[in-house]
Amino acid sequence: MKIIQHKSFVNLYNKDQSIFDQLFKDVNTLTKLSNRIVKLSKNFDLYSYKDGEKVKGDLFEIFSECFFKILSADNRIGVYGYQPCPLNDDYGVDGFGTGMNGLPLTIQVKFRSNITTELTSDDVKQFAFQSIVEYNVDKDTRTNMIVFTNSKGLHWVTESKVLSGRVKTIGYDIISQIIDGNFVFWLEVGDLIKQTISEKYK
Repeated sequence: MKIIQHKSFVNLYNKDQSIFDQLFKDVNTLTKLSNRIVKLSKNFDLYSYKDGEKVKGDLFEIFSECFFKILSADNRIGVYGYQPCPLNDDYGVDGFGTGMNGLPLTIQVKFRSNITTELTSDDVKQFAFQSIVEYNVDKDTRTNMIVFTNSKGLHWVTESKVLSGRVKTIGYDIISQIIDGNFVFWLEVGDLIKQTISEKYK
């Protein structure tokens, strides 16, 4: 049975049982989702967060878990058995699973309020190192370290020079191509949210 495992899911729901209804109501594109996340983050006091940026990050990480669980077999994605990392272990890796080659895979999730921005080396920091050392990702991979972002993606200097082409980006263009107007995808997101609430609060 698939349920959302991200630790902040329960924290957010306990603070506001309408939070996920607000997040996904009438949302059927990545742009709408991004705008809704920004809007909800302005209520961060309600959710007992230190700042709105944390709310944005957690909501997008919860969405990313839905994305990978629903689309795991899509060969544009290829992430089997996605699991979010414990919150206290977040040193660059936000989730992990198995890649299409059957080997360990890691994911870093990055939300940006401005979807036209590009991520730099400061944004991905320890991701590649932690992936290799802590999660046994092949250092020569070109597929099994993924940055998942609603922004444009990695700046070309970071992608080609700093990371030597070892990190794959699933960015705005790819995500929106898959989910924008995809009625079945958004229906499955809703089902996953309902199933998680039912399982955790039965």
